[in-house]
Amino acid sequence: MVVGGANPLPQVVGVVSTGTQFLFSVTPSTSSGGSWLTASPTGGECCATPEAVTVSVNATTLTPGTYNGQIIFAEYSAGTRSITVPVTLTVASTSTAFFGDIAGQATFSMVPGGNAPAAKNIQIQNGGTGSLHWSVTASTADGGSWLDVPVKSGTAPSAVTVEISPASLPGGGATAGTFIGQLLFTATGSSVTVPVSVTVGSNVFTQVNPIYVTMPEGAGTPLPQVLAISSTGATNYLFSTAVYTGTGGSWLNISNKGGECCATPEAVTVSIGSSAATLTAGTYIGEVVVTQYSQNNLWMTVPVVLQVEAPGTAYFDSVPGALSFFRTTTETPAAQSIPIRNAGTGTLNWTASGPQLLFRRQSSIDSRTGKPREGIWASPS
Repeated sequence: MVVGGANPLPQVVGVVSTGTQFLFSVTPSTSSGGSWLTASPTGGECCATPEAVTVSVNATTLTPGTYNGQIIFAEYSAGTRSITVPVTLTVASTSTAFFGDIAGQATFSMVPGGNAPAAKNIQIQNGGTGSLHWSVTASTADGGSWLDVPVKSGTAPSAVTVEISPASLPGGGATAGTFIGQLLFTATGSSVTVPVSVTVGSNVFTQVNPIYVTMPEGAGTPLPQVLAISSTGATNYLFSTAVYTGTGGSWLNISNKGGECCATPEAVTVSIGSSAATLTAGTYIGEVVVTQYSQNNLWMTVPVVLQVEAPGTAYFDSVPGALSFFRTTTETPAAQSIPIRNAGTGTLNWTASGPQLLFRRQSSIDSRTGKPREGIWASPS
C-alpha cells in the first residue's frame, strides 16, 4: 500500500484439515508498527475446519517501510497442532512502483467429477510511478499441479488468467473437500500473495465470476448488476455478505449485507455508489465476500473491477446488470438481446464469450441518435 493511502483489500484465508475436522483458535500479532493486523473470526475456540478467516490491515498512519506480523492457527484446546502464517506489509512511497489493489482471494467451486470451473482474471495494477514488471508463481498445499497461470510474467496493468485442472485435484476432481493454493506475484521491491481455494462438493456455492463495470469520469453511475448466489445441490443454506474497497473510498454497495442476511438461492444487487462520480480516470478494485452462516465453512470472493474512463476514449455504455431465463423441463427459453453501444468517441472493438451461453451478433439503428448499433443475442447453450 502507498503511504497515507487506502488500506489494501482484505484477504480470505481458508483453514482446512487434511483429514478429521477439529476446532482451532486464531491469534494475530505484529512485531513492529503497532496493531495493524487483525483477523476475523479470532480468539480461542472461534472456529472449526474448514473455515474462512478474513485477514485485514489498517496501516494508514504507518511511515514507508516493511512491517512484519503473523497469524497463529492452533488446535483448540490441546494446541498439539498449529501453523504460523507470516504476514509482511510493505508501505511504499509514491515515487516507486508497487502492486496496487488486488483481489483478496480467487475462489473456485465444482461438483465432484464435474467440468472445470470457469477461469478467472486477476487485475494487476501499478499503484505508484514508473513501470511494474511482475512475475507469478503458483503453488498448492497438497503439492498437486491443479493450479495454473498460463502467462507467468508481464507489465502492469495486466489481467492475469487463473485456471483450475480438475484432473490434477485429489481424486481426479471426484473427491469432496476444500483444496488450498497460492499465487505469489513479485516485482522489484514489491510482492503480494493471492490465496486460492477450490471447493468440491455436492452442496457448495455455485461459482460466481468477477464483475466488470465501466463508467465515464465525472458522470452518473452505471446500472447495477445482480449476483445469483445459489447452491450446487438440493440443500440450501444461510449466508452472510461483506463488501470491501481499496483506493477510491466506499464506491461499492450491495443490497443484502451482513450476517445471516440471506439464504440460497438469492439475488444480491451490486451497485456503484454516487461517490464514484468524483473518481478520476483509472481502475478501481473492490470485492464481495460471501460466507455460509454461521459456520463459515463455505466461502466465495467475487472481485469487482470499476473502470472509470476519461473523455475522448471509447468505452462501453451501460448494459443490463443480468440476463434471466425461465423454462419448464421441456422447453428452450427465447433468446435475449444485449445492446452494445460506444458511450465515448472513436471505435469500440469488442468480443463476447461465455461458458454457458451462445452469442449471436445483430445490427440495428439507435433510435436516439440514428446511428448504427450492434447487439448480442444470448441464449442458453
